Amino acid sequence: MSYAYEFTTRGSGDFIIDIAGESLDEHKLVYRENDDLWHLADADAAATMPVLGITLEAIASGKRGRILFRGYIADSVWSWTTGGDAGKIYASAVAGELTQTPPVGLVQMVAIAFSPTGIWFDSSGLGGNAVTVRKNAGANVGTRPRLNFNEGANMTLTITDDPIDNEIDIDLASAGGGGTAWLDQFFSAVDTTAYKGTYPTVPMIDLVDTDVWQTFMIPAAIVTIVRAALIIIPNASGNIRWGCSTNFGRVCANESYQQHTDSIALGTTAVDQNQIECLDISAALTGAAGEDLVGIKFTRTASHANDTISETVHYLGILIQGSV
Repeated sequence: MSYAYEFTTRGSGDFIIDIAGESLDEHKLVYRENDDLWHLADADAAATMPVLGITLEAIASGKRGRILFRGYIADSVWSWTTGGDAGKIYASAVAGELTQTPPVGLVQMVAIAFSPTGIWFDSSGLGGNAVTVRKNAGANVGTRPRLNFNEGANMTLTITDDPIDNEIDIDLASAGGGGTAWLDQFFSAVDTTAYKGTYPTVPMIDLVDTDVWQTFMIPAAIVTIVRAALIIIPNASGNIRWGCSTNFGRVCANESYQQHTDSIALGTTAVDQNQIECLDISAALTGAAGEDLVGIKFTRTASHANDTISETVHYLGILIQGSV
């Protein structure tokens, strides 16, 4: 039903006469539930949004009453701020209520204050409905009428509709996978005059226990080490028995050369002939970060029965990968 718009306490505009699903007071925001009845809308409860109407009179549960979709309403108890953004009215996080403060929950602009006691209500939108942005389901970051997401280099942007929470989900991940932060990496080669092919290496010959010592600095940009590996090339397949120990401390920061010490106990790792193999040494660098100077001692116990590589293993250096 409709009639000429006029400012009136009874409301003036497009409305229907329909059944309340619960007891509804006058001038309460409502939505239509799956039971085809009208219930109070709540900006903190996604299942009760969006607002579709406002009651023009008190309606008892199960009874019929007038519900306005679009038009004017006046109420002597209101005291709205008028003019520009200040005059915008939103669905409240208090069920059924109007507010001029955008809620922490879902944001729907439903009216504009034309006077302290009179509003223009429009459930279909007023050109000012906003999108509220939050991060990891936390507090709202901001409210704007439009969002723009830029997919940068080495990033994957996934946008999906989330009908359960009544929102659009935006997922960002590095091209490397897992949503890891931007990565930096470097390789520290060993200082030597021996070679495997064209690679400078320290040869660790069979049946002889060998220690290799190396020093390197972690780049300042790296905040957290994601991966640390010692690179070797074995001349034969089998199990290499190895361990390592480290000292590290931050350069020019009044830290001792052995501010931190760590180690990996002797154990075995299966490797393949002539493959560029990575031995995980991250457990020997717990807490290491950018600008740390690291001294590492790598040991191969080739004389031990558990070292089954009957050939030389070539030590090339250290690979570090970290988040920045």
